Formats: sequence, C-alpha cells, structure tokens
Amino acid sequence: MPNDRVTPVTARIALRCACLLVAWAAVTACTPGDDTAATANPPTDPAATMNPADLKDVTASYRCDQGHRIDIVRDKVARVALADGRVVKIEAIQDSTPRTFMDNGLTFTLSPQGATLDDETGHTLACTPAPKP
Repeated sequence: MPNDRVTPVTARIALRCACLLVAWAAVTACTPGDDTAATANPPTDPAATMNPADLKDVTASYRCDQGHRIDIVRDKVARVALADGRVVKIEAIQDSTPRTFMDNGLTFTLSPQGATLDDETGHTLACTPAPKP
C-alpha cells in the first residue's frame, strides 16, 4: 500500500509541528509581567518627604554628584536622600575635624577643600552647597 509509507512520515512531521507549537506557546506565555521598577515614579524632592518640624531646623544643604542630597539638621544629623529614593540619617562625629557625619556605611565630610560623600565600597562623590528646603 502506498499510504503505508506516507503515514509514518506524516505522523512524524505532525508530531514535530505539535512539539514546536507547544514550545512556541510556552515561550510566548512567559512574557514579563508589570515591572514596577521601570514604571515607578522618579524620587520626589527629599524635602517633600522630610518631617515638617525638621525643615525649620535644616542649617545647611548640599547636592552631590549622581543626584544625592544632604540636609544638615540641627548640626547633629545629616539626612542623606539618595538618588534611588532611600533616605539615610547619619550622626555627627563629636569634635571631628574636619566636620564628619558617619553611619550606615556612609561618611559625609565638610572640609576646607569641599564636601564629600563616601560609601563603604570606596566611592567618593563631590558635593556643593545647595539652597535649604
């Protein structure tokens, strides 16, 4: 019978096509979901998230490279608003020369040469005075 030879070949082709169709369906079903990081709003001005009582006690403010902001509160705490939206408070080191704030892996130094923000991995960013909030 001539159809006996065609049937096994046709069955193998149909099986391959079915496998490819299932694989294609599985891959296309794996589309990425909502990526909240990609659609998240950029961080707001750090002053907007600051406690209103602290705003009146800001004695100096600085803007650092890469979009970080630092507000000195009551000359005792540096409120570091990182560009990614995180806010870290670091304490002043008593009687430090030059004036230094340190905690949570961050060091903010005010020296005659300028202000710098350092992290525990060795990155140093230059900071310049900014208007107070």
